[in-house]
Amino acid sequence: MTATEALLRVLLLLLAIGHSTHGAECFPACDPKNGFCEDDNVCRCQPGWQGPLCDQCVTSPGCVNGLCEEPWQCICKDGWDGKLCDIDVRACTSTPCSNNGTCVDLDNGRYECSCPPGFSGKDCQEKDGPCVINGRFGDLVGSAVGFPGMSGEGASGCGAGKGQRKQWASSGT
Repeated sequence: MTATEALLRVLLLLLAIGHSTHGAECFPACDPKNGFCEDDNVCRCQPGWQGPLCDQCVTSPGCVNGLCEEPWQCICKDGWDGKLCDIDVRACTSTPCSNNGTCVDLDNGRYECSCPPGFSGKDCQEKDGPCVINGRFGDLVGSAVGFPGMSGEGASGCGAGKGQRKQWASSGT
């Protein structure tokens, strides 16, 4: 090792060790913008900064689910809103999916349910399959609506109200 290399190493080591006006040394060094070395290996942080090296900002008082980039901020994590990040905006928190459906949070407080086999609908609330009315299949006799000349005999159906769909299946009886 040359004398220049040795001198360079010493200079780098001195830069890595934080010095204060009191002669104290900290290794590793305190963040020079956010604190100073008070006693050997003890960093004293400026207001708004914390951590062993004074390199972590302090969030706004009362900030629940947030982070900071500068002192006293409260930047909300995904799914949280409000001044203190205390308002849950994740739609799936309220478990809207019925019948063991899996909820997936989407943008802007929206959600989507992935329904298990045998269930459908926005919230997996509709049971798929033949319609049962009062414990019996509802047999329809007559012409099928929308299909002139076709008969609904021997079939069971589900009446469809607004926003619902009709389901048809053979009753087998």
